[in-house]
Amino acid sequence: MKLMNSPRGRAGSRPVRPCRWLRTAPGWLTIIAAYSGMLASASSAPGADPDPRALLRGVEAARNGIKSGRVELVVDSLSQWSDKRNPRPTRLLVAFDGANCRFDQFTREMTFKYGLENADEKLKAMDYDREAFARADLGTFRDEHIRSSWDGEWLVQYSNGGGACIRDEKKGSGYYIFDIRTLGINSYHGMVTNVARSLDDRANRTLALVGREDVAGHPTWHVRMVDQYADYSSEFHLWIEDVPGFPVWKTEENSPYQKTTVTCEYASPVAEKPLPTLVHALTFDRDGRQIGSHTIRSEKAELNITVDPDAWSLASMGIPLGGVVSDERIHQIAGYFDGVGLRANINEALHPERVDLKHFRP
Repeated sequence: MKLMNSPRGRAGSRPVRPCRWLRTAPGWLTIIAAYSGMLASASSAPGADPDPRALLRGVEAARNGIKSGRVELVVDSLSQWSDKRNPRPTRLLVAFDGANCRFDQFTREMTFKYGLENADEKLKAMDYDREAFARADLGTFRDEHIRSSWDGEWLVQYSNGGGACIRDEKKGSGYYIFDIRTLGINSYHGMVTNVARSLDDRANRTLALVGREDVAGHPTWHVRMVDQYADYSSEFHLWIEDVPGFPVWKTEENSPYQKTTVTCEYASPVAEKPLPTLVHALTFDRDGRQIGSHTIRSEKAELNITVDPDAWSLASMGIPLGGVVSDERIHQIAGYFDGVGLRANINEALHPERVDLKHFRP
């Protein structure tokens, strides 16, 4: 978060860099022309099998051609630890520009009754039926709005129930915030993962083209990546169609502990809309038993548009005046919010007009 005072006035304000060439028809023609070059380079000769690296670079270019945007998602998740009978969708409003992003998550959470002992064991005994748990007066539901933002330096999250916190982006968060360009590529959505990192040609990775396979009526190339570690290996499979947009119709991730299969759907034309409109994932344990599923539906997507950089500023998070902002990286209070940035003293935060101090960073 850019919290220092600036000559432009409001902290965090930065000049907007519109992606004009991407929002014009010639811009999209430029992208499609680039895809055509990648398609040509994927095969060394007519009828020859494509180079799997060229297929991965095609996917990477298609996704990273999305520079900015606003996307609305609905997530339905079920797991062996979740409420199987009464799931409630989570709604995500996403804004992003480059690596910067903001997620507004609207969800329902349960609070255990104050003083309740062995709450997790009691919930497990009810087969994780949270509705029955609430009817037994052991907990209550509340609607929660979690705001998460990343400005390239700070991962900040705020909710009425959890307060404001600066988190370690390497450790991630229990709430949604990730590079949306990885949607449908990764089964795991976290801060440290982007498209290039997911598809790179790292030293411990072997890459192979398995062959031509049909996925839901789409002719795809099956690419296998194997990551070798000291005591185990992990396999990652992608089914890619070599057309402009390089849609990934299916992925599969196999580890010694579980397997996750992801299938995707796209809107037409894929070259202009390379983000999937539907992502469905199934997770199985090592014995083949399903232990979880989630579906992500894109209800609206505006890509390569100008996004106000205030979207990931501290001032836009809804933190009340004088609110405490903690820093879990150092396990201390970072400061007190004064409407724009942080102050070291709560009185300064509540009455910023009385002092002439600059904002600071912990």
